[in-house]
Amino acid sequence: MFMIQAVRVDARDRVDAVQWQAADTATNQWVGAPSVVRIIEVVDRLTRGDKVGTVFPALVGTVQGPWTKVVVDGNGKEWVETDTTPDDRRTLLDLPRMPPLTKAHDEE
Repeated sequence: MFMIQAVRVDARDRVDAVQWQAADTATNQWVGAPSVVRIIEVVDRLTRGDKVGTVFPALVGTVQGPWTKVVVDGNGKEWVETDTTPDDRRTLLDLPRMPPLTKAHDEE
């Protein structure tokens, strides 16, 4: 399972990359180091059946947010959104932001 910790947003205000990290739910511990991946990798993980959640900064540490799901827009493009509930309506855009890519890094 992976937990999204931060997002990068494109010029259209859509999440195009995330910082995530593997988590061990049995021990409630992080596994390995965080990494930055394009949103399509998150889509791929979700469509394979992997669970991907969100974590938000809290006064002390972090708190788990909503799980994520794949959605398809009107043009047939796949995106990731939070699977919100009446009790938790936080979205990916509520997560901390990573800086935008510079031209030198745009081939990521």
